[in-house]
Amino acid sequence: MQLRLYPMDTQECEIYLESYGYSTEILYLHWHWDKDTAFSMEPNLELPNFMRPISDSIECVDTYSMGLFSCLKVKLKLQRRISYHLTQTYLPTILIVSVSWVTFWLSVEAVPARVSLGITTLLTMTTLIGGAKQGLPAVSYIKVPPHVALTSADIARPR
Repeated sequence: MQLRLYPMDTQECEIYLESYGYSTEILYLHWHWDKDTAFSMEPNLELPNFMRPISDSIECVDTYSMGLFSCLKVKLKLQRRISYHLTQTYLPTILIVSVSWVTFWLSVEAVPARVSLGITTLLTMTTLIGGAKQGLPAVSYIKVPPHVALTSADIARPR
């Protein structure tokens, strides 16, 4: 699974069914229906975080040292829905950055107000980043929501 473009990513999952005990001379796997309807989802079944998956069914034969073995393969293409992340991460970030720009309209002499608004903005952004990262798996590279929030925090920083 690659999460570099999360939450605007598309994941491809493959499901293999293969006989390791019987070669194609004894057993040949094939879809009972045609390839288009071999693997289908119920119309009322819905995945909460993904759009309806696109599937591709394939009959295949794998070659091993013991001979040829029949297999069935299903490729699922899952595209993530971004609506949750828009409302829970991106929209609050945009609003916080917009509120932080109020410091530019405050008088230069209103130092306590400018400082408290700047600190409140940074603390809120830190909390927002922590909440966004909490639901993500640990990987060795940067995913999109924390990267966007960090960039927004830099934009919101008073200069």
